[in-house]
Amino acid sequence: MRIVVDKNKCTGCKICEQTCSAFHNGSVNIYRSRIRVSSSETLPNAADTCKHCRIPKCYEACKIDAMTIDNDRIVTIIEDKCVQCYMCVDECPFNMMFIDSVTDYPIKCDLCGGDPRCVKQCPEGALSLK
Repeated sequence: MRIVVDKNKCTGCKICEQTCSAFHNGSVNIYRSRIRVSSSETLPNAADTCKHCRIPKCYEACKIDAMTIDNDRIVTIIEDKCVQCYMCVDECPFNMMFIDSVTDYPIKCDLCGGDPRCVKQCPEGALSLK
């Protein structure tokens, strides 16, 4: 499973970022979101998040077993074991792992435990779970 973005529908409103940060952190702070809306002068605004790779480079990069992976390829970070080396962040080929601006731990989309809040809250229906 992964979140798919219909870039023709995404308006760049950032509600997905707000929803994600509120769910995971209890407050709205888009810099702590696991989904990101990009913006540039040449490309339209569009949300993007973890691709939940078949062979996750982030998971393979962690040499201290500070990550788990389930049958749906959802990688979860175990903060109690993480030494903040950021190898997982560096190895993500899509740049969809981030460093939490408050805790300094790596963060990534975990599909909210299989019920992604961003998909539910997108007012344009630009996000779907596939």
